[in-house]
Amino acid sequence: MPISKMSFIPHEEFYRGGMARLRLATGEDGKRYVLREMLPATALSWGKRRNFVRGCTVRAKLSPHPRIVGSIDFGVRLCLPYELVEYVPGPNLRQMMNDEPDVVLAHGYELLRQTVEALAHVHDLGWMHLDVKPENFIVVKEHGRLHTKLTDFDLTTEAREFRCPKPPGTLAYAAPELLKDGIVSPAADIFAFGVMAYRLLTGRMPFESHSEKKARWRQMNERFAPKPPVEVVPDLSARLSTLVMQCLAKDPRDRFPSMVMLKQQLTNT
Repeated sequence: MPISKMSFIPHEEFYRGGMARLRLATGEDGKRYVLREMLPATALSWGKRRNFVRGCTVRAKLSPHPRIVGSIDFGVRLCLPYELVEYVPGPNLRQMMNDEPDVVLAHGYELLRQTVEALAHVHDLGWMHLDVKPENFIVVKEHGRLHTKLTDFDLTTEAREFRCPKPPGTLAYAAPELLKDGIVSPAADIFAFGVMAYRLLTGRMPFESHSEKKARWRQMNERFAPKPPVEVVPDLSARLSTLVMQCLAKDPRDRFPSMVMLKQQLTNT
């Protein structure tokens, strides 16, 4: 792991998760950044430490890109792995969905185009994100437009198919083959994007139910298909609705083979 090449002054903590905390920081250039550092307890876990360091490495390889929260530096500070990343002043997409649903719906297509652009970059460089969800896209308002950037690469790994005893990521966005058989592949990113896109365009989850157990059944079972988005929001493009439904196909072979192809199709919609 490289030693830091940028001096910075850490400030107050503004977020703490299960693995790391986020703090604002001022770099030697006077600019604001975000310092993301592992919590002492989680840093003692070899598996979590490895994932954190891998995430830092992946972000650095994906940077710079206009749709990625960029890597500035990473290393070890006071025995704790950390990374210094671009400061993006805005809420995440889930917060915006909850707080300003009308704004999100009004910019639905543009938000989808941008999130696909970020994920296509990940797939094009041979990775799969494995935690695609609204919480991992930061949104910035600028001159009446919304701009998104993808973050959190701790679960990102090389694009390949393998089995995992425990599904990575968030269950509500997990592909059926991941829930049933633990099969991980880039197709899981496609499905998770489909879930996020459905919610973004319609304001509801595609498999929502009165109970989590029922929702998971709907998510896995081939006998259940959600209403196409265009049936929920009639003003939507039928072509866009079809693209989202293809992402949500229960059989991974029926989805787009990669985000790169999905980006191409969405651009032509």
